[in-house]
Amino acid sequence: FHFHGSRHGREKIECLASAWCFVLPTYAEGMPLSILEAYAVGLPVVSTQVGGIPEMIDQGINGFLAQPGDTRAIAAGLRCVLEDGELRARISQTNRQKVFARYNISVCAEQIDEIYRELLNA
Repeated sequence: FHFHGSRHGREKIECLASAWCFVLPTYAEGMPLSILEAYAVGLPVVSTQVGGIPEMIDQGINGFLAQPGDTRAIAAGLRCVLEDGELRARISQTNRQKVFARYNISVCAEQIDEIYRELLNA
């Protein structure tokens, strides 16, 4: 394991691209952009069930979730991703497709435009 600390720009992308999994064992989050960045490079994600994270991760489909502080469940998720190359490849493909289909700038701009149009017509 490597704990890279804060990284930005190309350095962050290179760190993510060289990884086999992204782990975010957090106690408090909203909807972390770091998970979307991990998806964009095709990483499986192991994180905790806080904030909006459970809406982003489908257990066993594109990552694994644990309760905050449950180190055994986090380790189990990591073990699944590490030991099953086919699962890791499937999750990688799923995450890249998901981030580009749901969170790309065009899709987000259309959704924001729709919200504003609804508000103006209300």
